[in-house]
Amino acid sequence: MGGGYSSMNPGGRYVLENLERTYSSSGEGYLSGEGQGDIEITDSPEIYISGGKFAGHMDRMDSIDCSGLIGIPGFVDSHTHMVYAGGREQEFVMRARGVSYLELLETGNGIMRTVRATSGSTKDRILRETMERLMIHVIHGATTVEMKTGYGMNLENEEKMLDVMYSAEKIAGIRIIKTLLPMHSRPPVNYAGDYVSDSIEMMKRLKSRADFTDVFCDQGAFSVEETARYLEASEKEHIPIRIHADEIANIGATSLAERFRIRSMDHLLKTGNEDLMHFTRGGSAATILPVTAFSLGEEYASGRVFIDHGIPVCIASDVSPLSPVPNMQFAGNLAIRKCGMTPEEVLTALTCNPAVSLNAGGITGRIRDGMSADMLLFRANSLEDIFYRWETLIPEIIISQGRIMNIKEFFSSLYMKEGNDRA
Repeated sequence: MGGGYSSMNPGGRYVLENLERTYSSSGEGYLSGEGQGDIEITDSPEIYISGGKFAGHMDRMDSIDCSGLIGIPGFVDSHTHMVYAGGREQEFVMRARGVSYLELLETGNGIMRTVRATSGSTKDRILRETMERLMIHVIHGATTVEMKTGYGMNLENEEKMLDVMYSAEKIAGIRIIKTLLPMHSRPPVNYAGDYVSDSIEMMKRLKSRADFTDVFCDQGAFSVEETARYLEASEKEHIPIRIHADEIANIGATSLAERFRIRSMDHLLKTGNEDLMHFTRGGSAATILPVTAFSLGEEYASGRVFIDHGIPVCIASDVSPLSPVPNMQFAGNLAIRKCGMTPEEVLTALTCNPAVSLNAGGITGRIRDGMSADMLLFRANSLEDIFYRWETLIPEIIISQGRIMNIKEFFSSLYMKEGNDRA
């Protein structure tokens, strides 16, 4: 990743020895309600890895000394807008001076500013800027990352964003889940045609390259009726669905969960208690995005309310031009401080629950034999410490699909190189 890691894979078969302990969500599938915080804590475990997966005891393999380290599954980020060009730093100042997000959208700023920058950029430029963000995200432990299109608004540019995702996945060596989001922003007023129909056509043309589709159903974006048209077509094409809901205003977006098989409804800043039945009746997960509330200066979504109503909660970063913070530890810190969640509930919301929402629950999100060896090793005192020191404490070792990225070794090698250059 841009020279950012020292990697090693000792024969593909190795054991992690002398770990202090590991923390991993128990059970199968989603954890919800009182079970959201059910964590298995294992003292002094030996973790065997073979062929990129966690495995049972094996002989004749290399060993990695993990003295003083604690381990958790790799973070699964189920909502990002990481693929884009340019920035919106001027809007950051405007928002700080009281300009609302909706006012920015109405003046052609916000999403449309990024649409213009991304559509006018080459694939190489978008990839370079995306990789800079992704490098920081991986340094803070993201080993599975969902990425959305949505800054293209036509077939050529939406496909260009998908191309960047495939390239980023190959370069980074992490798992990238690809989501089509043609209905992200309303087209210009002079747009000639039916944008919902055109988005459906884009979805049909690109569905073979994507894992999910998504719609921004909210005030200033797309109505419940427009969203329903698109989702009906998506289900006919057998592409799994996620939606943005209740970020700017509550226009009834969550009710769609009772009509369509929506894997997750995301944002939920304006969701009311009367809307919670839609989650339970439709079987949708609730994905909260605390860093977005932080960036917008909005009241935080209450993870506690969803958990107390038996709804599985996920936490995602929402890395985007609006909120360019690729750090799942910070999202966890905010969820503990602002969303009423315990560290154990947060761990589940950052690992196994989002994995299930991405149809990857049997692949990643838990430290378990047969699952992808995605794991973070911290020189930390406890699970709480990982979120407490969200900026200064990064994983000492990151394992992604069995590949080891040793951050300490990388920085040590840079230090030694600097010393040799000065000698």
